[in-house]
Amino acid sequence: MNKKFISCFLIISVMCGLQGWKQKKPLAINWQTNYRVKQSQLRYLNLRNIKLYKKPKALDLILSKHTHLIHLDLSGNYLGELVDLSNLTQLRYLDLGKTLLGGMNAEILEELLLNISNLTQLQDLNLGKNFLGEKLKYLNLRNLTQLHSLDLSWNYLGRMKLEQFKEFGLSSLIQLHSLNLSDNYLDNNIELLGLSNLTQLHDLDISCNNLNTALDENPQALYIILSNLTQLHSLNLRGNCLGKKIELLGLSKLTKLRHLDLSDNYLDESQKKKLISLLPSSCEILF
Repeated sequence: MNKKFISCFLIISVMCGLQGWKQKKPLAINWQTNYRVKQSQLRYLNLRNIKLYKKPKALDLILSKHTHLIHLDLSGNYLGELVDLSNLTQLRYLDLGKTLLGGMNAEILEELLLNISNLTQLQDLNLGKNFLGEKLKYLNLRNLTQLHSLDLSWNYLGRMKLEQFKEFGLSSLIQLHSLNLSDNYLDNNIELLGLSNLTQLHDLDISCNNLNTALDENPQALYIILSNLTQLHSLNLRGNCLGKKIELLGLSKLTKLRHLDLSDNYLDESQKKKLISLLPSSCEILF
């Protein structure tokens, strides 16, 4: 077992959910003591930011025995080896954000993403800050139709090939309420993601991309997308250098909008005033 892993007197956050996910009893386990949690008890496992390095064997032991997990957080660790999720078929929440998956061996990563694709009960999935790029082709979103929240930020989606965009399956997630696609080098290829199908979205973050380029090539590109997302409450367009092109977005159609971030977009005062007049008075706008 990894010595650094033991030395930090690891306390695992565990919730016992025998009566269901909402009735949670906190149960702390010290990894240096005997591990005696019943297989039917462990529902909630939080190992966030505990400096795991290349997956200690103890993690394999937990995941192989406790197949009734519904919440698993491994974010902020370095997972250089395969984490077997194939038996965790009841998972509803999975956080693998900032785990350096992009640095994994290609075969190991392919198996991991295929395993995730088969977790059909997932409602929340975070793969943000993993720099996966073209390797995202191994993730089949079409199977994950129960997803309500998806974080794919900082994954270089814009580097996927044309055919990969078409097969990605994001447009099939019609129950999605929250989507983070920030920092992904998206430009005119954003049209290929099928975002206009996600009509139940409440929160959309497409900040820090190259959407100005998308509007150069097709002025109607974002208008078509946003005009269908009438349930949006929060929209983040920060850092896209939109300038005068902001008028092409048709933001006035978003009548339920409560938060809009347009900072770092080089808008002049006349544009700001116009937007304020077009949007609901209850909408907070950041310039």
